[in-house]
Amino acid sequence: MSSKRQPSLKKFIADALNLAAQKIRPNMVELANQIFREVKRDIIEQFRNHPISQELLNHSNPSQFLSGRSGTLAGFLGIPVGQNPVIQTIAFLEQNITPKIDRRYIRNLKIEIRIPTYYDLRAVGNLPHEGGISYIEAIENGVSGLAAYLPVNAGRSYEGIQLNHDFRNVSYKKQKYLTSIFQKAQEKIKNFKF
Repeated sequence: MSSKRQPSLKKFIADALNLAAQKIRPNMVELANQIFREVKRDIIEQFRNHPISQELLNHSNPSQFLSGRSGTLAGFLGIPVGQNPVIQTIAFLEQNITPKIDRRYIRNLKIEIRIPTYYDLRAVGNLPHEGGISYIEAIENGVSGLAAYLPVNAGRSYEGIQLNHDFRNVSYKKQKYLTSIFQKAQEKIKNFKF
């Protein structure tokens, strides 16, 4: 009788799965990266085509996002002439939306998306007259002063100025913008495992 023991079925299966994973893993990583690139492209396209982005790009007047429908959103936010925060944000997103592929598991990969925070977004579209918040924060969380905004060819945007007093009874309504796009993307890729 031989003293050699036969490998257990459990070990045999585990070894076979590990060997298969080693052969399949490079394809899984490439597929995970492809999925990430598609989701990133979708985020940027949704942002570019969002009605707020289009209004900021085109300086639409009157704004559909300002109650009282007077002036442009860019003018109300005080975005300086020649500055295009939407294009700057798209370039920033291209550089700062990155994948996180978790490879801890032998047979599984988990993919997540690292997205910029409000703080990160202050690097583009910063509104120094609003305490340094980004225009995205201002749009999503609200900004005061619409009642004192006078749309005239003056000011840093040459599309309006803020008076020292309210002269009409209107207020700015918060709008869902980039964070809702991020949330949809995170939901789409959430718990995506191979």
